[in-house]
This record gives sequence, structure tokens and C-alpha cells, in this order.
Amino acid sequence: QRRLVEQQKQEQLRLKREAEQKAREEQARRQREEQEKMAVAQQAILGVRKVMQMLRLATPETFDEITQKLEKTLETELPKCGAQSQVMKDEANKGLEQAAKRIDMVLEQRKRDQEKKEAEEKKRAEQEAIATEFINELTALLETAEASSEKLKDLGSPLEKNEGATEKELSAIEGIVEAMIEAAKEAKAQAKKCTDYIIDKGPAMKETLAATGPQPAAVQAAQAEKKAMLAKLLQRLGVLDKSTDALLESGKSAKGEAVRKAAAKTKTEELRKKFAKHDKDKDNFLSQAEVTTFVKAELGFQCQKSDLEKIWTCAVKKGERGVSMDNLYLLKASVGIAKELQKNQKRKATREAKEKIVAEVRGKLRSKIKEVEAATKALDSELAKIEQAVAPLLSKVLVTPVPSMLKEADACEKLIQAGHNHVEKVKEKVVAIPDGFDPKHKED
Repeated sequence: QRRLVEQQKQEQLRLKREAEQKAREEQARRQREEQEKMAVAQQAILGVRKVMQMLRLATPETFDEITQKLEKTLETELPKCGAQSQVMKDEANKGLEQAAKRIDMVLEQRKRDQEKKEAEEKKRAEQEAIATEFINELTALLETAEASSEKLKDLGSPLEKNEGATEKELSAIEGIVEAMIEAAKEAKAQAKKCTDYIIDKGPAMKETLAATGPQPAAVQAAQAEKKAMLAKLLQRLGVLDKSTDALLESGKSAKGEAVRKAAAKTKTEELRKKFAKHDKDKDNFLSQAEVTTFVKAELGFQCQKSDLEKIWTCAVKKGERGVSMDNLYLLKASVGIAKELQKNQKRKATREAKEKIVAEVRGKLRSKIKEVEAATKALDSELAKIEQAVAPLLSKVLVTPVPSMLKEADACEKLIQAGHNHVEKVKEKVVAIPDGFDPKHKED
């Protein structure tokens, strides 16, 4: 009986252990299944979120494609998300909405950028047109002005070679210079049109060429080309002004030179005639006798023997019989020197005579001044006596009887009157100092 009970207990214990083992196995199975479901859900969630991350980075070009991919991913993976299915669906819808808004913002910004780009390109095109028109117009004006200046140059070309002109040729030269003056006025008027055009249109051109912010390489190259072209045009305009003035001045100088040469030529011909007139023996030389008559008649100089010797030494070359026509300028120069020497001698004589007169005048003046000084000393003595006589009167007024004071006052008055008369005499002597001199020497 006891053994049976023991066997029953052992059997129950075995059954219990088996039941516990089965329970543990079942629990382990359920745990494995749960873990597998969780792993599948986690994998599904990661797949969905991966596509959502792609959606966050989507561009307008890839947005539709990624949206379709998200829909397919949700269709296949959302059932696997288990309890997170609704959360993932909501998260996907929210991400899709945010991505759509972001794409709209991107498209709007692109639109604004495109509009800005188109506006900038339009403005650049307008500025390019302004710059091109400015340069073309200025080039045309400048070419017209340069043509006027070239005309001035052509007009002045006949004046470049001038060996001396006749009266008729001088008239022609005068006409050329007048024509050059008119051409210069025309050239300056055309140049002024260029300047006025720059003043009028320059600010717009300057604004056109002013770089504002980053510019495409092609735009920068075009601006640099326009600036270089404008700089060359301005340089040409500056050269034009100077060349016009220089050409006109050259023409006027050529005219003056022609007049000078014509005058010199005329003067030389006249001198040649005078030379031939006094060359009595027609040997093409002026002898000493002929020189004497020549300088007297033509140069107004009375030639002395000493003067003739100096002239001969200067104007006659060694081995020649007299003064040649070629050396006539030496004769004139020698005569000029001789004339100046004569003038110097006259000036010296005049100066010496004047110095002698001045010395005599100074002697007389010293004598008269000494007389005035002597009279002045005598006057000083009388004034001292008057002071000695008058000084005690103030102290005597209270103690001296009136009759006595009257007598002393009369005596002082006589002294004062005498001093006054002396002063007048001294003045008369001073005023009379210039008397007795020749009026023409008073200034000396």
C-alpha cells in the first residue's frame, strides 16, 4: 500500500514537472514569437522612416517619386508595424505634409530667383544696349571731329615748306591760315559735341559700367571691354584737342615765319641795291672810300679814320679787296658798335660836365648853409638871454612894485621882439638858399 502511494506521488511529481516544462516551453515560444514580431515591426518601422528621411531631403524633381515609394512602403510595411502602425501612419502623413510645404517653398523661392535672374539679365541687356549706343555714338562724333582736324592738317601742309614768299604768295598763305582758323573752329565745335555728349550721357554710362555685386565671367569681360574702348575714345578726344591747337598754332607760326622771311628777302634785295649803288667800280666789293659814303648815306654815320680802321678789321676778310655783299652785315654791326661808342663818349662828357656843375653847386650850398648855421647860433644866444630875463618875473610879482614890474615887462617884450625878428631873418636865409643858382641845376 505504501509503495503504491509512493508510486502515485512520483507519477504526480513527474506529471507536474512535465506540465511545468511544457509551460516554460510555451512561454519561451511565445516570447520568441513576440520578439520575432517586434523585430519585424522594428524593421518595418526603420524601412518606413528611411523613406521618410528621403522625403525630407527630396527636391521638387524627386518629390513625386519618393512620395510613390512612401505609399508602397506603407502599404507593405505598415501591417508589420503592429501596435506602432497608427503612429507610423500619422508620422508618415505629417512628414509628407511638411515635405509638400517645403517643396512648395522651394518652388516659390526658385520662382523668385528665376524672376530676379530674368530681371538682372534684362537690366544687363539694357545696360549693354546703353553702353553700346554710347560708344557707337561717341565714336561717330569723334570720327567726325577727327576728320575736321585732318582737314586742318591738309590745309596746313602747303605751309610746311617755305623758303620765303612773294607778296602774291603771302596773300595765298594768309588765305590758307584763315581757312585753317575756320577749320579749327569747326574741329573744336565737333570736339565740343563729343564733350557735351559725354556730359549728357556720361552718368548713365558710368552707372552702366559700375559693377554691382558678383557678376558672371562673361558680363565682367564685356564690362572690361567697354571700359577699355571708352578709355581709348577719351584718349583720342584728348589728343584731338591738343592736335587741333598745335596744328593751328603751327599754321600761324608758318605764316609769321613766311612774313619774316619775305620781309628779310625784301630787305636783302633793298640792301643789295644799295650795295650796287655805292659799288662804283662794280667789283662786288666796297672800298674804304665807298664804305665811307655808304655808311654816311645809308646808315647816317660820319665815319672817321679811326672808325674806318676798326670797321675794316671787323668786316673785311683777309685777302679780300673790301667789304663784300655777304659781309655787309658785319659792316652794319661794326657801324652800330661805332655809333654806340660815340654815344657813350657823349654820355660820358655830359656826365662829367654835370658832375662838375654839381660840385660847384655843392660848394655854394655849403657856404650858404654855414651862414644859416651862424645865424642860428646867434639866435640860440638871444633866446637864452630871453629865458634868463623872463624866468625871475614870476617870483617878483608879489614883492615888486607895479611900476618896476611894468618896466621889466617892457624890457622882456623888447628882447622877445628882437628874438622874433632874428627868427624871421634866419627863415629868410633858409628860404634864400636856392637863390643864385641856375634853375636847370636846382634838381641836382
